[in-house]
Amino acid sequence: MSQLSDYFNDLRVLVWGLGREGMSSLEILSELANVRRLAVMDSDDVVVKSVVESSSCNFEVVKSTEEFRNFDIILKAPGISVHNLREEIRADDFVKISSQVDVFLQLYGAQTIGITGTKGKSTTASLIHHVLKKCGYDVVLGGNIGIPVFELVEQITSSTKVVLELSSHQLEFLNASPHIALLLNLFQDHLDHYEDLGAYHNAKLNIVKYQKLDDYLVFSKELLPKVQEFLANRESNQKLAISCAQIEDLKINHSDELLQLGFQNASNVVFAYRTLVDILGVQADAFFEQIVTFKTLEHRMEHFATVDGVEYYDDSISTIPEATILAVQALGDMGKSVGTVILGGMERGIDYTKLVEFLSISEVLNIILLPNTGARLFRYFKELDSQNTPRIYNAQSLEEAVDLAKTITPRKTACLLSPAAASYGIFKNFQERGDAFKMAVCGVNIIQVDKT
Repeated sequence: MSQLSDYFNDLRVLVWGLGREGMSSLEILSELANVRRLAVMDSDDVVVKSVVESSSCNFEVVKSTEEFRNFDIILKAPGISVHNLREEIRADDFVKISSQVDVFLQLYGAQTIGITGTKGKSTTASLIHHVLKKCGYDVVLGGNIGIPVFELVEQITSSTKVVLELSSHQLEFLNASPHIALLLNLFQDHLDHYEDLGAYHNAKLNIVKYQKLDDYLVFSKELLPKVQEFLANRESNQKLAISCAQIEDLKINHSDELLQLGFQNASNVVFAYRTLVDILGVQADAFFEQIVTFKTLEHRMEHFATVDGVEYYDDSISTIPEATILAVQALGDMGKSVGTVILGGMERGIDYTKLVEFLSISEVLNIILLPNTGARLFRYFKELDSQNTPRIYNAQSLEEAVDLAKTITPRKTACLLSPAAASYGIFKNFQERGDAFKMAVCGVNIIQVDKT
């Protein structure tokens, strides 16, 4: 903890937001005796009261952004949106906003591989961590994947490789960048959190903002114009050594195995290959030997059961249209016919035109729509081609959708939950939605389901 202790020496620190990361900041900073002042702020009075009553930490509670002027640094939780607060927060106070990730990268950025993008972050980060660990490296994994970065500090030595999954929320306020940055893709998402799509994309691009000449940025070819534009607008005129991941240039000889492992396409593997083999010097044979031992994550094209001849796939992580399109295509690449796809969730104003056009000409036999986006999707399908509507159904709940799917999905086909929408308002997160889907399909005892 010595580097954290030195960083926060004699500082007045405000922890803004008491979610998972905020609680982690509070607990760790309370152990640093040299923090001059420690306080918390959260809009949920019930949460604050609970923390005050249950915590043994020594801290104050503040209730207004007016208090920001009394602190040196404000550790903002990732989920707090600031775009509606810009007029409320003084400019002098706005520059104080930081985060765990910001502080961590200032201290350990030189040994960090940071992964961001709209989709694929968790899988790519986990894959890179898996291969490094299997190849004998001292490596830790954290960030948006569920492990606050301050909790990694005690495990880190000068030889440790740090792999971080980084969300746009975590990248929004940075003063440092990782040595190796991966920018997987940029689609529409989180439009409820940002002022506009440009602000969301710029938050992602912040991962490269403070990189130096000896750092690396790995990104997909289609993002080159956007990356160049962002770099051209940097305050520094320093050039950046860019390693561009040309997806189509890398031949993956294990494509069938990767598909069976649940990879929607080879891009996760390509990014990992560029990072580990081309930059870090891992032997290619060792890389491919280890990726086929990687177990893909839950709720990401997860084939969890076969019931009455129908294969069920949980792709609850797919919260944008592009991800759902990839999921349907991946099943086709595996030679599987999609009998039913279940779509819909929280309304965030995302453009579904591409998804509707794709599904309208696809060979998907049945489409079941869920609230709240389901109503808009049904209207789009009807406007595009009214002949499509007989294969489109509406359900009021996930359980009702599964009951319907069991009735209409033909044997020897797949039933895919790939919502193309967030889960909030109905479920706590995509994990809870995926678990609910599995429960509805399998009942209480999943062990008894035939998975052959």
